[in-house]
Amino acid sequence: MARETYVMRDGKLVPKSQAAPLLPPAKRSALPMPYFVRDEIPPTFHPATGQLMTSLSEFRKVTKASGCEEVGNEALPAYRPPPVESMEKVVAEAWDIVEQGGFQECREQDSDLAAQPLTILQQPGTKPKEAAEVQKAAQMLGASTREAGELPQAKATPAE
Repeated sequence: MARETYVMRDGKLVPKSQAAPLLPPAKRSALPMPYFVRDEIPPTFHPATGQLMTSLSEFRKVTKASGCEEVGNEALPAYRPPPVESMEKVVAEAWDIVEQGGFQECREQDSDLAAQPLTILQQPGTKPKEAAEVQKAAQMLGASTREAGELPQAKATPAE
């Protein structure tokens, strides 16, 4: 005959393995122990007053009283990259400036820039229609054109 332990529940004897607990289980967090935020900090000199402090709350009170602001623990806004204009819009604006002769005026105003030969680079594999437009712009500016990958030809200098 097997032995079993019985407990009293609501005035009746019930096998202990089937009995409900007397008290509901205590609510517990997932942490193995309570989390305490301590007011104690390592000895720190306050930058505004020069006082030596070991209390975080006192440090914050003095910071606020001296008109300073504690930074570095605030939430930062989400990063949004600056808007990028479409390449078509940028090219259209540049083309308008070239047609109006605006770039030539800039070259005339800057004597160092005016002395340098102007070369317009075009991407390798440019479509013929686009290449013709680049050639037209280069003629308007009195410039030469070459593909971006090409190296400029070195000028021969007479040996002395």
